[in-house]
Amino acid sequence: MFSRFERLIAGRYLKAKQGQRFASLVSGFSVLGIFLGVAALIIVSSLMNGFRDDLESQLVGLDAHIEITRSDGEIIADDQGLIQRLRALEQVALVSLVARDQVVLMGGDGRAEALTLRGLAAGDMAARPQILRSLAAGNLEDFSGWSLYITRQASQRLREGLGGEVDMISPLGNTSPLGWVPRIKRMTIAGVFDFRRDQATAFLPLDKAQIFLRQKGGGRALELFLNEAGDARRLRRQLAAELGPDYIVEDWMALNETLVTALDVERIVVVLILTLIMVVAAFSIVSSQVMLVRSKGAGIAILRTMGASRGAVARAFVLAGLRLGLLGVGSGLALGLLMAWGFTDTIWWLEQRLQGLGIRAELAYLAEMPVNIQGWQVAGYAIFSLILTLLATLYPAWRAASLDPVEALRND
Repeated sequence: MFSRFERLIAGRYLKAKQGQRFASLVSGFSVLGIFLGVAALIIVSSLMNGFRDDLESQLVGLDAHIEITRSDGEIIADDQGLIQRLRALEQVALVSLVARDQVVLMGGDGRAEALTLRGLAAGDMAARPQILRSLAAGNLEDFSGWSLYITRQASQRLREGLGGEVDMISPLGNTSPLGWVPRIKRMTIAGVFDFRRDQATAFLPLDKAQIFLRQKGGGRALELFLNEAGDARRLRRQLAAELGPDYIVEDWMALNETLVTALDVERIVVVLILTLIMVVAAFSIVSSQVMLVRSKGAGIAILRTMGASRGAVARAFVLAGLRLGLLGVGSGLALGLLMAWGFTDTIWWLEQRLQGLGIRAELAYLAEMPVNIQGWQVAGYAIFSLILTLLATLYPAWRAASLDPVEALRND
């Protein structure tokens, strides 16, 4: 695309000479802007991808990919026909009948904690990877009878740990000659989960939860876990059409719509801000190249009088700008990928060096954050940066090609 002559001219024009240091400084800042923009985009996008994956695993660990409830608010009967139909779908890995409702736990010293009680079959509990990974105390072999499993946050607020006893109170009370009486059941804490998010949730075996919540023979919802989370939206629409208006079908994104929307908006804003860095750098390339054209006016005129075509001059300046862009994009890619791959180790190193400054908790959280580098994103940022650089070179190249040799030599 570029001849040897054009490559030679572009290389010579990029070398700063006496009296042209300012133009060279502007070119350096433009390369630095592209370098920092590309590196920041790769690092931030990889961290946000990892954060989203981690958040999704936390959300789906308790909430299913798809949830089915009755539109009239009644319980779903333990209809094996419906459950078997759902299990037969190739996208579905697990179908769980869940008995759930709001309850209050009361600790020994009068501390109370409002949360959602979820009744699950023991096999369904053991089939959920997030639950298995998060079990910090106790074991699922004790998930039977009136044994209660709660989260670490609830355990700390109630000041009741493994083996402790709490009173579980249901708003679905009983009526008596003396009036309404709440339903109260003494429970033993048989397990504690350490979810990274504060989950106001407690678990009880399905048969006991059905009795306590008066959902015997059924449950409040059917929860579906899929082989691929990306299939949730499409399968939700399919099931909603098949089950009709008697059922409400929601996917995990709809169940956590506020959080997912906030995360998407944050990602767009951050990427937009970082992209503006590269746009500013591209304007710097325009400025530096225009200054180069003005300073090399006599040289361009001599080249034109010696037979260089307008196209050759234009391509020489395009190549000069592209070299600046390639330098910035290439170094930015190298730094961004290097820092993304070594992010966790770097944060752990900083944590050890910054002891006593009161920020270890924040650094520890960052060190645990997964990093997900997606090749298509990296390639997209690199291509976008190069296109931006190419566009930034067009106007200076046009100015150089349209320069009148006679006027340039007369004004030199």
